[in-house]
Amino acid sequence: MEKIAERDFSFCLTCQTCTNGCPCVSLMDYLPHQLMRLLQWEKFEEALNSKAIWVCVGCNACTQACPMGIEIPEIFDILRQEAIKAGLVAEKGIYEFHRQMLLSLKRHGRVNEFELTLAYKLKERRFFEDVRLGLKMFAKAKIKLKPVRLKGRKQIRAFFEKCPL
Repeated sequence: MEKIAERDFSFCLTCQTCTNGCPCVSLMDYLPHQLMRLLQWEKFEEALNSKAIWVCVGCNACTQACPMGIEIPEIFDILRQEAIKAGLVAEKGIYEFHRQMLLSLKRHGRVNEFELTLAYKLKERRFFEDVRLGLKMFAKAKIKLKPVRLKGRKQIRAFFEKCPL
């Protein structure tokens, strides 16, 4: 919790600009500006139990919109790490999805959606969920079976060696 407690959240004006730019707000229990307010009030455990920190995709729309330049995805990353350490994960399966996404990033340098979905569904034993949608997306070439490999994968793997999954 000290990583959170040592940060200064007083710069946030809670103007809601971050929330207005976020593409994921419909899936969140607390909106980005509301989570920032929780942190200002030092309600860290409530923030760690939030579904919102797991829903954030890190697109940085909030950071770009913020008049104070607050790096909300970075803060959410810290909250996720602290939640994992504390054993607080908002929903069943959400941590496994997060872990599989990071493993895909580690392997390929970017997320391979097919591999991510397959690994997650197998791990969670949800074998036939979304099969129709997957077939539709595959038919429209929205899903690639073979991962795109980026240059610099060694550096990415080295980075992940320093970070626990």
